[in-house]
Amino acid sequence: AINSKHSELAPNETILIIKPINLLCQSPLFNDLANDSSECLQCYCFGHTDICYSSSIKSESITLDDQMKLTVCSIGRTWTGDYVDVSDRFPPNQQAIQLDPITREHSIDSTIASVHTPDSVYFYWRLPEPFLGNHLLSYGGHLHYLVRYRQPFTPSPLDDLPDVIIRGRNRTMYHYRKYSHSTNNIIDDGDNNGGHRRSVRFWIGEWQSNEPNNYNSSSFMIGDLNRQQILQIISDIQDILIKASYDAIILQSSILDIELESGQITDNYEHLDRKRSAYIEQCSCPPGYQGSSCEKCSPGYHRRQQQQSLNIIETNQLSLIEDKCIPMIIQCDCNGNSNECDPYTGQCLHCQNHTHGFHCEQCERGYYHHHHSSSTNPGNCIKCPCESLIACHPVGSIRSNITDLYNGQFQQEEIFQHNHHCQCKRLVTGTLCDKCHDGSFHLNDYSHTGCIQCFCFGVTDVCNGATNLYRHHISANIDRYSHGFILRDREQQEQSSSSSSESLTFDHLNREIIFQNFSQTSGHLYWQLPFNFLGNRITSYGGHLNYTFRFQGNYFQRGHDGHRKPFAIIMGNNQSLEYYHQQPLHPLIATTISIALFENQWYRNDNGQPASRRDLMITLANLDSILLLATVTNDISWIGLIAVTLDTSVELQMLSPTTMSSSLSRSISISTLKVDTIELCRCPQGYSGTSCERCAPGFKMQLMMNQADIRDDEMDNNNNNLFHRCVPCFCNGHSFDCDSLTGHCMNCQHHTIGPFCDLCEPGYVGNATHGTPDDCHPNIIGSNHHYHHHHHHEHHGDENSRSLVDDNSCQCNRNGTKNSECHPSSSIMNCDCKLNVIGDNCDQCRDGHFNLAANNPYGCSACYCFGVTDQCQSSRSRRSTIWMDFSHNYFADSKLELATRFQTVRYTDRISYNFSTNEAHFYSLFWLHENPLEPDSNPETLYWFLPRHFLGNRLSSYGGRLRFTRRYHVQNSGQFINDADVFLLGNGLMLQYISSAEFPANLDQRFEIGLQAEDEIWQKIDHQTQATGMATRIDFLNVLVNVEMIAIRATFHTQMKQSFLANVGLDVAVESLGDEINDKRPFAHEVEQCDCPEGYQGLSCEQCSPNYIREIDLMINHDQQQHPKCVRCRCHQHSDRCDPITGHCIDCQHNTAGDHCDQCSVGYYGDATLGTTDDCRRCPCPSESMANNFSPTCKLDIDGLPTCTQCMKNYTGRNCEICNIGYQRNESLANSRCES
Repeated sequence: AINSKHSELAPNETILIIKPINLLCQSPLFNDLANDSSECLQCYCFGHTDICYSSSIKSESITLDDQMKLTVCSIGRTWTGDYVDVSDRFPPNQQAIQLDPITREHSIDSTIASVHTPDSVYFYWRLPEPFLGNHLLSYGGHLHYLVRYRQPFTPSPLDDLPDVIIRGRNRTMYHYRKYSHSTNNIIDDGDNNGGHRRSVRFWIGEWQSNEPNNYNSSSFMIGDLNRQQILQIISDIQDILIKASYDAIILQSSILDIELESGQITDNYEHLDRKRSAYIEQCSCPPGYQGSSCEKCSPGYHRRQQQQSLNIIETNQLSLIEDKCIPMIIQCDCNGNSNECDPYTGQCLHCQNHTHGFHCEQCERGYYHHHHSSSTNPGNCIKCPCESLIACHPVGSIRSNITDLYNGQFQQEEIFQHNHHCQCKRLVTGTLCDKCHDGSFHLNDYSHTGCIQCFCFGVTDVCNGATNLYRHHISANIDRYSHGFILRDREQQEQSSSSSSESLTFDHLNREIIFQNFSQTSGHLYWQLPFNFLGNRITSYGGHLNYTFRFQGNYFQRGHDGHRKPFAIIMGNNQSLEYYHQQPLHPLIATTISIALFENQWYRNDNGQPASRRDLMITLANLDSILLLATVTNDISWIGLIAVTLDTSVELQMLSPTTMSSSLSRSISISTLKVDTIELCRCPQGYSGTSCERCAPGFKMQLMMNQADIRDDEMDNNNNNLFHRCVPCFCNGHSFDCDSLTGHCMNCQHHTIGPFCDLCEPGYVGNATHGTPDDCHPNIIGSNHHYHHHHHHEHHGDENSRSLVDDNSCQCNRNGTKNSECHPSSSIMNCDCKLNVIGDNCDQCRDGHFNLAANNPYGCSACYCFGVTDQCQSSRSRRSTIWMDFSHNYFADSKLELATRFQTVRYTDRISYNFSTNEAHFYSLFWLHENPLEPDSNPETLYWFLPRHFLGNRLSSYGGRLRFTRRYHVQNSGQFINDADVFLLGNGLMLQYISSAEFPANLDQRFEIGLQAEDEIWQKIDHQTQATGMATRIDFLNVLVNVEMIAIRATFHTQMKQSFLANVGLDVAVESLGDEINDKRPFAHEVEQCDCPEGYQGLSCEQCSPNYIREIDLMINHDQQQHPKCVRCRCHQHSDRCDPITGHCIDCQHNTAGDHCDQCSVGYYGDATLGTTDDCRRCPCPSESMANNFSPTCKLDIDGLPTCTQCMKNYTGRNCEICNIGYQRNESLANSRCES
């Protein structure tokens, strides 16, 4: 194209747009609206060209529609200053999100935080899918939204948090708002409804990131992102997060009116957004690229990954950071019936002309292949001309009536012999063989019977194909070294795994787990897959087990003994199945073996026979091991594990919005492909599961071990023995539920205990096996109504029925005896011990218990130790008390706060303190009654909230006392108000103490409340489940380990005038002074001192030891109390410190870097995961000396030797040891350099 101004060369089918040129900004610069050369922008175009101009943009906006819903994620800050998603460790309560259907306003409150969420974790709104992806056309535009939030009376604003976090292309950018709080806590952009409208622009100076300090590699600094860096991130946005935490305490936070300005390229200048179009580049892309900034590959091209990182881009240079687009290697071969195919497999897409198949080579049903048809029908598929012939279903029939043409003539076989009926496969029926028999489902072409027979574990033969399941798969994220993979021999002997697994290394370049010590092993090694692949995988039937790997060596199909070796082994329910791979493998090429989970692909291990459907289903019902061959050839030198996936199935409604939105970033993915191979059985009573593989609640599983266990009515129609039987739980009539595997009863009622509710609980006697609600009745000691369960004819006491325990004739320990009586048996006194007590004299605690005490109905307390051990003893610490001190020296730390129970209303300015009497009092309570917050209502109960030095870890207070003196004055007659007198809050659980007695005004009342479940009546309230009940010792320990509030009631009357609080003290346990004679303080026997395993410390193993961090154990039984585990910092021996939230290592040593010190620093090479001080060595380019080193970087190649990657232009060669073309050394000079 040419005119008087310019000429342009372009490939065919190019659209030419002629528009005015701003002479100030010409390529490689652009900006049609520039008034000065300084306003010109440089063409970026992802490094593929430097020719661009201002684009033509039509404004569009992305907003939340009625189908979209926001989710909330948890964000923590690392030592580098970055904010990372920690939702997997501290999951938010998504049920706390409220949505107004009219305004589309999403809101949360304090219940968004989970039990284990620390104060250093914050909450952000996560935008849904339409806001993600390529948004280059949003550059210069804004992200608009409106937020509302309510802060406590004494706010703790989180102004330092970024307002918006955007992640894309492995980088993160932050927008920080410039806050200005007025005295009324109103932000300057607030609207009349109390909201705050935000507008964040995608522009230079609006976004920051944390970048390494060039002068100190171990430190990071916040820097503004330039235009190129912003374009990189918004070209593929993976996450947009908007702040929801505006205060340390979230009373309420909401967001609405979210709008992302975007656009589309247009030729219509009437709708042009000139304010933004001038700033968006339209690049002249070279062949193979398309998009406004050449960010995408053209049709017929695919992306080849480059090994370059996203470095900081200077504004005055281009960086070729984008992967290259190269022509597809595979050409489409679709027999003229399609021009589209998969770029990697070559499978044809969108076949035309009544064809289908991989290469569009087959005719559709009702058409036949005619070799001599006219050229007007490219597919050579013409309609069957014989309407009288029956078109049998090609999948369900054994032989189709119409076969291929031979010499242009129809071949009509057996049509008259079978009376015009199709001959169906065994499980297929119907005139056209197009339906499945009863007891089978899913007509298919891979089952020799035509349909899949209902298995249902033999309990029924009625099933259908599941219609609501979609393909889903489990994968192993091999993005770092994973301890989940281990190498074992076929028999899973530990001796092979211990030596082999230690030799595993991680190749960061190719993202592979490498093993190369085959010379030191005997036999064949297998990869054993991690636990997340195991368990009930019934819904994997019909899917695939995919194994991707590379290896070095010659491929042989047979082992050392001449026999074929199984390529994959699956084990479950005491049987093993094997898969044998038939095709040759090619070394050094990434190969994926896709193993179908159909019975015709597997063989039994015990007899070598082909597996049946029953064999495969029983194995999948409880997979306990999956092995994949690692020794794929006899002369193998190394193997690299790249990826493993296992197909399974899931209902879409079972996935929460959070799971759906984050499925791409985790090891879970879901497709829209429906699954047809899974049976949905109509299970009889007592059975559950898609294949009746589980027992329903109220039933226990009874495995069928032999033929004698099976009755005649328990044989299925195919003479397949039952695998299991579900029988009702046997709980002696005291429970209807039990463990489905052990049969042990759960939730025993009527004061019964025991595995079958066959014992009476402590304090009750009787025979629990009679099956009535009155089997167990109270055991009353010291009254005329004492029940003698075993020896009712004996009575050992004086005329006043006093206990004879510990008298001269009986040596039973009073603390450990249940009935306070002795029962002579021959010459030995028979003491009736409490449940957790043993010994002839009931004077010892059972193993796993401690502190024999009279007030404990069980005698001894169970070692809690937060679930990490069951070994403990009573602490040797002594009781002490921390006091509230209002003297001048400690007044700042002892100031009280008066507030309602949930601190929605707080008062601090009307509290006065008497330093001489150590007393605080609130003197304006009458004002509250005269000025209530709501008309015609009494004010809420007020509480004194104790200061911080009473809070935190107070496990040593268990068994001690909370002490205080209170008094109140009234101004008129009124009524006494009953409410909780004290409450403690911690870990989402509230414990409250209610005194039953009223007390008069104007009198001091002294309280000493026991902090243990045995002494006082404490109630518990779970803030998450709203469950209530009597507090147990475990409840106390879960609260005391992290006390967040201690509140003492301050108002008691409808006409309160003043309230007083004095002499507040909390008992704790402290170390003994070492002087046992003079130290008269009592021992804290009620406090457990656990024998903590490695990694734990504290009285109850509640803390992690140094060099350990918390980690949620996802494999924990959900019926048990979940406790975060302590795991060692994973720093490969290069650091002894890590971030307590993310686990990222701090201050990596020995020339290492990375989140887990698992990479070598720039300029060094090696394998940092070996754990030695010499893991990383300086790059030899060609020597390690800086004076003779001509490349700043290198990599460890597959042969185990370094290769320099950035030789100076004067040098070339693997180690920059050769002069490049046009350069030479002066051979007469030692250590001369390559010069031109």
